[in-house]
Amino acid sequence: MLVLGPFRSHVHRRSILPVGALLVWLVHGVPAAEANRFGPPWQSRVVVDQTTLYTQPDRSSPVVGPLARGQIVVVVGEQTLPDGSQWTQVPDGYLASSDAR
Repeated sequence: MLVLGPFRSHVHRRSILPVGALLVWLVHGVPAAEANRFGPPWQSRVVVDQTTLYTQPDRSSPVVGPLARGQIVVVVGEQTLPDGSQWTQVPDGYLASSDAR
C-alpha cells in the first residue's frame, strides 16, 4: 500500500489553481489591452506631408531634420506649453503633436 501522507493534499491544490484561473478568465473575459495604458513610450505615425523635428519644443529652436508622411516615431513624452501649443517628444527631438497620430 502506497501512503502519500501530507503530499496528497499539496498535489491536489496545485491542480485546482490553474482550473480556478481558467474559470475566472472564462467568466470575466480578457481585459482589452491599450498600447499606452502605462504612459510612454508608444509608436505614432507622421500624418502630414512633411514635418520638422526640433531640438526643443519651440519652432525657433535648432532643427534636427525633416520627417516624411507615414514615418513611424517612438513617442517618449508629450508637452503642452503655456501658449497652448502641444509637442510630442521623440528620442531625437520634438515635433508638433498635430503632425503625428
